[in-house]
Formats: sequence, C-alpha cells, structure tokens
Amino acid sequence: MRKNKDLDKYFQSFIDDLTLLFEDSNNIFSTNYKKLLKTLKEMDRIAEKTGQIDGKTESRGKNRNVKKLANLPEDLDELIYLLNKKKKEHQSLNRGIWLATNANFIYAFSLFEKFVSQVVRLKFKKDKYAREKYISYFEDFAIKKHEKEKNDSFLRRLKSNTKMLESLDELPSPLALCILMLKINTKDDSFELYNLDYKEAKERRNLLVHRGVYLDDRYIKNLKKQFGKDGQKADKYIANIKSYYSLKSREAERLKISDLSISGAYLNRYFRTLYYFSSMLYVYSFKLTSEEIANNELFLMHNIHDLLFSNFKVNSEHIYTLVLIIYKSYVDNILNGDWSKMALFDKVNWLLSINQLSETTSEDYNIDARQKLILESFPKEFEIHKKILIAHLENDVEKMLSLIPKLLKDHDLPKNTIKQWFVFQKFFKKKKFANFVENL
Repeated sequence: MRKNKDLDKYFQSFIDDLTLLFEDSNNIFSTNYKKLLKTLKEMDRIAEKTGQIDGKTESRGKNRNVKKLANLPEDLDELIYLLNKKKKEHQSLNRGIWLATNANFIYAFSLFEKFVSQVVRLKFKKDKYAREKYISYFEDFAIKKHEKEKNDSFLRRLKSNTKMLESLDELPSPLALCILMLKINTKDDSFELYNLDYKEAKERRNLLVHRGVYLDDRYIKNLKKQFGKDGQKADKYIANIKSYYSLKSREAERLKISDLSISGAYLNRYFRTLYYFSSMLYVYSFKLTSEEIANNELFLMHNIHDLLFSNFKVNSEHIYTLVLIIYKSYVDNILNGDWSKMALFDKVNWLLSINQLSETTSEDYNIDARQKLILESFPKEFEIHKKILIAHLENDVEKMLSLIPKLLKDHDLPKNTIKQWFVFQKFFKKKKFANFVENL
C-alpha cells in the first residue's frame, strides 16, 4: 500500500491524544504531589503540638522550631479535630490522583484499540495480502466457534467481505491480527520486549476495570501464560513489576499486597509501549516509492521531533532509546537495511537522539562516520540548517547566535521558531542565548 492520507490522519490523531493524556497525567502527579507534601507537613505539626499538650512527647531541645507550632490552637479537642480534617484532605488528594491517572491509562488503551481498528480496516480495503490474512484469520475463528459452541453465525459471514470486516470487534486480539496483516517482524528483540509490556498493560487494564487495584491470582496466571514453560523468567518479570511498577501505599503495605494503580514510573513505561506499537503499525502499513525516497519523503520526522522536544526537560534516556529503536526497525525491515534511503530530517532526529543519549549515559557511541554522511547529504537550500546542527553537536553557543538571524530571514520564519525546535533547547540554559532570543 502507498503512503495514505487517512493513515497519516489516524496516526497523528492517536499520537496527539496519547501525548495530551500523558502530559495531563504528569501534571496531575506534579501538582498534587506538592499538595500532598504540604498536608503531610501540616499533619506532622499538628501531631507534634497534640503530643506536647497531651504530655506524651518531650521537647526536642534547642533545635526544635517553636514558631512552627505557635499558630495552632491550644485546645486538645480542637487539635484532634484539625488533625482528622487534614488526614481526610490528604486521603482525598491521594484518591484523586489515582482515580484520574487510572482513568487516563484506561482511556489511552481505548484510543490505541481504536487506532488498531482503523489500520486493520484501511489495510483490508487497500491491500490484497492484508485482506487475505484477515479472511484466513476470520475463517479459523469461525470454525473454532462452530466446533466449540455450535455457533454458525461467523461461518455464514464468510460469504461477505463487508460482514467479515464489520465483525472485527468480535475477533480475539485485533492487535495480533493487525501484526499478522502487516507482516511485522515479531522476532525482533525490541518487539518481544514491548509486546510483553503491552500484554502486561492489558492484564492491568482488565484488573483495574473489573476487579480493583490489587494484584490478584488471575492477573498472575494470565501473565505467566505469556512465558510458556519458562516459569523462572515469568517470576522474575512479575517480581520486577512488584518492585518498580506498583504503588507503595500504606494500605498495600498493611495488606502485604501490590497496588497496581498507575504510578509515574509505570505511566512513562506505558507511554513508550503505546508509542512504539503505534509507530510500528504506521511504519509497516505502507511502502515508499523510489520517487518518494528520492524526494526525501518524511517518515516520522514531525512526531519524533515533538517527542524529543517534550522530553527535553525530563531528559529521559528511555525516550531517546525508543526513538533509535523505532528508526532501526524502520531501516531494517522497511528499507531493507539501507540507511541512506531514510529522509534527511529523519536522519537528523536519529543523530540528535543518539547524541543526546551519549551525553546522558556512559556508553560510548561511535557515530562519527554516520554523522559525516548526514552532514554531506544536506542540499544547498538547507545549508543553514546544516550549520545549526553542527553548532548543536559542538555545543557552540556563539556560532548558534550568529546563525539564528540568517535562518529566520532566509526562510521567513517567526522568531518563536527558536523556542519550538529541539535543536535550540539546551542553549536556553545560557542567559546570553535566552536574552538574545527575547530581544530578536
């Protein structure tokens, strides 16, 4: 199938919505975390004052901050009332965070399933191979339904492509079907890892929707199925979930069970998982023509750039690694390993990611040869972009300052462009650069 405007629209819409949900959840965490700390400090103050009046605590000596207790009531009953009030406030804040983030997690899943459905329907209509795979998958399902349940309704639908496609939502695992239709390389190490994380997220979604927030036997049993007979690997994976991707709440500790509400760390992993899979579905859905490749047809340039931009403040090496994984899969599986066929500004995103990753980790990346090829491939009309990229890679703020006016003038760009391009972001830490941009 050729590159398709509907596919572009579906993909862009999903990425935009996913990013908004992710940012909203992070805002919920950051905003309410400050409020939680404030209420905890207030509770500590009230408890200390209560203990003093009740005679159960001794003075902490000369270093005790007497002023912090001065504006609290002296009456013990009033203090106890105030303490209970603050406890309820703290509990409400806590509950509000997890209700909101759990809801965003579940809704993001729905959006992804919608995107999967859109890709399947589009490929069914536009691609003969994909359509044949769908029909074969549907036929197997219809036969099993007949044999196990004596249900012939799906067998009767085999006579009509329209009716088979209309039944997509009734088929098991639309994502597995989509992967089959697109011939995605499931043996890739990155795919296997993200696929396992996706299946875990699916089990967690089912838990939160139907059974609550606490890890249960059904969750463990279904997750272990993904490992086959490798019980040791399954146990290690589940132990990792309990340690790093469960909520360390007092109630969970009291019950000695894992709370699988959506924590900040888990949210970040989940975002990367859905971003990876949506990119793979997009990557494998079309083939660029020789003419499109020659004309530097962009692959994921804008979306990847936005991802790099939004990640700049956090500077998570996981995001840079994700970008490299997506591009590697694209080159290996779609461009048959020919890296030179990738569009210029996709190459630039790759270079920016690997350069940033080499700055955030101790791992040594040998990128000189490929960097040289990228710089040599800039056409004359993008010479200024090439110089800006070099200034970024060399951390040369003076050179960058000298190039900005020419970039804006030659390409008729608004000065706000400087604040919107990833390549400039690290220079805003320097006062001279920030002042220069403000005064343009």
